[in-house]
Amino acid sequence: MIFSNNKNGMLLLLSMLHLLFMHYFFYLNGYLEWTWLYSEIVNLCSVVFDVFILISIFLFIFGGRLRPAIILTYIITFLWSFVNVVYGRFFFQYMSLSAIGEAQGLGDGLVINCIFSAFHWYYLFYLCIIVFYF
Repeated sequence: MIFSNNKNGMLLLLSMLHLLFMHYFFYLNGYLEWTWLYSEIVNLCSVVFDVFILISIFLFIFGGRLRPAIILTYIITFLWSFVNVVYGRFFFQYMSLSAIGEAQGLGDGLVINCIFSAFHWYYLFYLCIIVFYF
């Protein structure tokens, strides 16, 4: 049912790819405190679990309508991954709930200029995903 439409399946796979990229970014840069705990199998299982929990919540909210649930899952995982990678680039950890409360300061021109000046090639992953899909 989920993979009956090619775009639905692609959006779910891209949602998982976003989260895999986010975890791989932290592992590759050594930002994880417990690198001995990192395992490709555990990471893949947790990403699949996260995506299907999100889609289950959105299916419940949308009353079983699959298309909006998958689209919202894609948007949430895209933003979740991008924000964590950019935040992790500066603070060397995943974004915490207390940092989310300080989000009003992110619109400051100084913060935006710092993000653009520290732009790395792997940020293009997100641009390529958008261009590839749409």
